[in-house]
Amino acid sequence: MISILLATLLIIPASAEFKCSSVPIPTLTSKVDFAKKIRLCYNSDIKTPLPLLAWGHGNLGGGPLVSSYDPLMEALIGDGDFVVATYESCWVDSSCLRQGQGDFLELLKVIEYFTNSSSPESALVDQNLPVAVSGHSSGARAVLIAGSVRDNPDTYVQDDKFQDLMTPSLYAAASKIGAIISNHPDKSYDPGQTPDIENFDISQTPTLILTGSKDHIEDENSAWKDFGMMSVKDKIYLNVLDATHNEPINGHRCAGITSMFIKGFMLGDEEAKKSLYEIPDGSEFPVAEKGDRNSPQAYGYLACSSEEGVTVPTEDASFCEPFDFPIDTAFRVGVGDDNPPPLWGGSQQWSSTVKMTNPADSKDHPEWTFDYFYDEVLGADLYKHYDGQGDEVCKKVKGTKNIECWVLNANNGHSYVRGIEEGTCCIYPMHLGMVKSDWLVEDGAVYNGTKTAGYGKDQVVVDEWLAEGAYTNHYWDTADGEDRPVRFYEFKGEDLKQWDFIAESFKEGAPGDELFDIPEDCNSLCF
Repeated sequence: MISILLATLLIIPASAEFKCSSVPIPTLTSKVDFAKKIRLCYNSDIKTPLPLLAWGHGNLGGGPLVSSYDPLMEALIGDGDFVVATYESCWVDSSCLRQGQGDFLELLKVIEYFTNSSSPESALVDQNLPVAVSGHSSGARAVLIAGSVRDNPDTYVQDDKFQDLMTPSLYAAASKIGAIISNHPDKSYDPGQTPDIENFDISQTPTLILTGSKDHIEDENSAWKDFGMMSVKDKIYLNVLDATHNEPINGHRCAGITSMFIKGFMLGDEEAKKSLYEIPDGSEFPVAEKGDRNSPQAYGYLACSSEEGVTVPTEDASFCEPFDFPIDTAFRVGVGDDNPPPLWGGSQQWSSTVKMTNPADSKDHPEWTFDYFYDEVLGADLYKHYDGQGDEVCKKVKGTKNIECWVLNANNGHSYVRGIEEGTCCIYPMHLGMVKSDWLVEDGAVYNGTKTAGYGKDQVVVDEWLAEGAYTNHYWDTADGEDRPVRFYEFKGEDLKQWDFIAESFKEGAPGDELFDIPEDCNSLCF
């Protein structure tokens, strides 16, 4: 297969220079105006307009980190003679519309810019050709969502709030998609990640799903289930043996098959298309076996075809039909169901050491550790910040900055700030208030499935809950029924505020009444 691939590819002259640059995007007719910049990559010796490959980056891969994909872009351009463009926006999923569900709009905006404008950059692109879309992780999910928009414009996201953001020009951009390549995609069957899941389907556009047997970031077999959600006849599944989730960044081994897929299915190269229906020989990458992670039912390479008798391996052809498995029952549990949101910390009385990451409120001191004591029965909680570890409250108060500082939300309606080393104490002018144990219930938190996560070596299976407040709150607790807290986080704009609860420090039960005693002779205001 590889030898045929190499024979079909355009040889780039030695003088060609690979170039990438960040390009601002002006406001277009679209109501969607998130993608302010794109990263554009191409060979410097372009003499005629070339096909466009629009790329979607993964979570935490936006902004300047988009450049981490440059080696893959260079491999794609060298193999396939494309122009590659990706949005730099949505650098973390939580900074994009609806926790990253809206990433596909960024992708369509890129296509719109290159196919519906007269910009200098769009002159590099042959606007008469279809557009290939590819992406990694959450960007790989974005290209699948964009593909569903392309194939089902009259039914998909019609009743969803995204419909208010779609415009004729964005639908026109979606209609130009001619091939889809999804690298290590998120769970398309998770309503927390895919909008309007009942109407999701890629039914016409040829699609290639790529994953690896050592991808432990995505849930096991999630890419296989994504493959099984699509009814399109021309689709290929490749599970690369020992490839990790970051194979598109670290390995670049699938650039060749990506190029061949685009050439064969989008650009009409029959030799390239024919090569896709031969079992890979392993010289470029080894293929996982049946039973390996992410190949539960079939060999790690399955090339399905709309042409009768072409699918390989023939014995796995039955898996080309959409799978019959429950899509969303595990993700729709919420308030009032059998799996209600947990209490904060799992109980009304507990304590834990917390690793704090908070550039949102403390940009010059974004990380510190504190001990947290919680007792809703007494109606109080206490933060013990040690030398040099104070939060933004401690740093505002005279006599508590950069020393051991305790912040007590007492049950008398006051918050007290104490400088332990200096023996200072004052009443904070505004009562900060303790966290309510049932805040997840009160805020209507919804269940967002399980994942393997944690802090440091403390890796456990957790349940994730999402609650909408001033910001979207994420809360993780152990999925073993004990509800031990693992992580809380939110994004204030693009700035993170995160608590990581250290497992070995967690103690359930009353921390001790004396911890919450109101300090004597502490009557003056801090300011």
